[in-house]
Amino acid sequence: QRILAVDDNTFTLRIVQHTLEQAGYQVITAVSGPDALKLITRHGMPHLAIVDLHMPLMSGFEFCHAVREFSDLPIIMLTAVNTEETIIQGLQEYAEDYIVKPFGVREIVARVRAVTRRCLGARRSGKVSEPFRMGDTEVYPDELRARRDGEVIELSLRDIQVLQVLHARRGSVVDRYTLFREVWGV
Repeated sequence: QRILAVDDNTFTLRIVQHTLEQAGYQVITAVSGPDALKLITRHGMPHLAIVDLHMPLMSGFEFCHAVREFSDLPIIMLTAVNTEETIIQGLQEYAEDYIVKPFGVREIVARVRAVTRRCLGARRSGKVSEPFRMGDTEVYPDELRARRDGEVIELSLRDIQVLQVLHARRGSVVDRYTLFREVWGV
């Protein structure tokens, strides 16, 4: 799984990158929000982002807001800001988890595993994580991508979840209430 780490502190980035690579993840890094957005455009959507809050040019919240415009990318905030209001804002608006610096290396691995397990690994009944075909389109859930006629299509986690429900019920009409229940849990 590919992780994007965004922090203006290069020492922190090196620790995060080394720790997660030792745990088996592929890690790409950026020192600012705009650089991270360029990496996403160039390399495609990662499976998870770890984002600092205070960065030059674009705050962590601004980066998260920009990403939320086009993706449901799971995000972990990794920051020295530990005020209750900021933590609550981060968790309510953008992040699946919030880690306060300084952090333990084993803790960050455990939290990344928990978030990826919850957001990417947990498949509801009838859903598959293996690639599958829908007409002339091949869908790759673990990569958050699809391919059609040689063209790569970047997908959000929510897109994948909708396609999985439709694939599991192929040949049947799926109403919006079923989609809401299966994908959004409402």
